[in-house]
Amino acid sequence: MTSANGPGQPGTGRRPDGAALTIGLALIGFGALLVWDATGIPDKAGYAGVGPADVPKLIGGGLIVLGLLTGLAGRKAATHRAPPQRLGAVLWILAGLALQILLLKPAGFSVASGLLFACTAAGFGQRRGG
Repeated sequence: MTSANGPGQPGTGRRPDGAALTIGLALIGFGALLVWDATGIPDKAGYAGVGPADVPKLIGGGLIVLGLLTGLAGRKAATHRAPPQRLGAVLWILAGLALQILLLKPAGFSVASGLLFACTAAGFGQRRGG
């Protein structure tokens, strides 16, 4: 839709936030997949009335609601610019995750998680050792 002020929202000259719309659609799709998959779980609600399919349905419904809210927020046009991505920080965190996956069995949970924490701290700019 185009207005006299430019493409996007009528009268504002701003475009909807494409990233928020994409994330909203992904959340809705993943939530719908969870709800659909949970319908295949046999519902054997016991004494409490809660069965094994209830939690995936609840989480899927929550993701659908969050996706709708994210999409609505994205339609309102971004009023600020997203900060630039810091590739170094992302690489530190990914390296920490890779180390945890590789060292979880041979070194143990504590050592692998400690290295993940240290790499994540380095990615966020913490350089002190103590």
